[in-house]
Amino acid sequence: MIVKDAYLLCKNKISNVKLGEFEPSSREYWALNLYPVKQDTNWLGFGGSFTESAGYNYSLMSEENKKKALEALFGESGLKYSFCRLCIGSSDFAIDEFCYVSENDYSLESFSIERDKKYVIPFLKDAIAYAKHELVLFASPWSPPAFMKDTNCRFAGGKLKKEYYDLYAQYLVKFLKAYLAEGIKISFITLQNEAKAKTTWESCQYTAEEEAELAKILHKHLQENNLNVKIMCWDHNKERLFERACNSYESAGECLDGAAFHWYSGDHYEAISLLKKQYPNKKVILSEFCRSLRSIDKTATAYTKEMLYTIKHGVQGICEWNLILNKEGGPYHNRIKHGGCDAPIRFDAKANKIKFSEIYNEAWMFAHFVKPGANALYTSTFDEGVQICAMQNLDGSIVVNLFNSTKVNYKSLHLRYNDNALEFALPSRAVLTIVLAE
Repeated sequence: MIVKDAYLLCKNKISNVKLGEFEPSSREYWALNLYPVKQDTNWLGFGGSFTESAGYNYSLMSEENKKKALEALFGESGLKYSFCRLCIGSSDFAIDEFCYVSENDYSLESFSIERDKKYVIPFLKDAIAYAKHELVLFASPWSPPAFMKDTNCRFAGGKLKKEYYDLYAQYLVKFLKAYLAEGIKISFITLQNEAKAKTTWESCQYTAEEEAELAKILHKHLQENNLNVKIMCWDHNKERLFERACNSYESAGECLDGAAFHWYSGDHYEAISLLKKQYPNKKVILSEFCRSLRSIDKTATAYTKEMLYTIKHGVQGICEWNLILNKEGGPYHNRIKHGGCDAPIRFDAKANKIKFSEIYNEAWMFAHFVKPGANALYTSTFDEGVQICAMQNLDGSIVVNLFNSTKVNYKSLHLRYNDNALEFALPSRAVLTIVLAE
């Protein structure tokens, strides 16, 4: 292996990684190990969400800015996003609330995705046409239609009534088929965004057993309609990922293909590796993470930590939240006390200017280099404060990501691989990407 390239994310610092061959080394201290042993990840990709808010902001752009945004998110010089999310009906990041059927339409005859054709689908189709790689898509509902719930409301939690499980499964199938009719294939569906949440915006609550029951009914309808769409449970925070997924798997069996999770309740990375160990044939994806504009990490490393640690613990795809928001972090609705969110691209429509946020730079250090089909490699570190993860692409190249979360400016670290080593510096709070090739 030789060092093909190296990139440093750290203001006012210069990388001094020497390109070329690793050299023999017997040094034992300040070492980070890269092992030629795969985790069998079969990477799906990095990506973000085609929310209505993202599509609306995209629609306001000039043709020049649209092309700039597409290149930044999906192009060869940009993030090369390939694993992206769609909302089934409105989420909080829509202009206002909506679903695809009229109220009390028990026949679903009024079903229509015309609303999505205004902002979401044009953005998505432009992205598909622009990217030189396939976009793998998954979709998530925020709430069933109000008349199917015990609260008769799409907001503030509530439950899907038992007598409407079958009708709701048909509703979800209609969504998948409507997108397919537009030439858009959706490969995964999660049963409910944040299945435990009772939020001021669209939400619905399920127990693990209820999710399992819905999964079995939906699985039957997918088969009857010849739709090869994988079903994912949970789609909520990591602290309950393991037990929720295990309970749902136990009840639903092969009807569930995996579990999705968010980052909002803390680290809990061990839950990922434990779930993978318990169910090696089930997928685990990070389906949403973002931060409020009021709590932006000025050190620009929050996303780095999440991506690095989830990769180390065996996640198979990473999708953040909105692709594009305005300068206020919206538009959005019903977000009482929460405000706007950050996104890789922030667009000021009045000034007709695109701004790339710090999280764009963080995401680029990973997403630009790791390709679908890659496998995570095992690694180890001399100190918990200096972390490493690595992914091997199908062409044999290895992408190594390093993160120094400490206040120490390390001037002489060693990356060890097959008894050879590369010496490099890693400043405090820096992110370093090293690309290795044969």
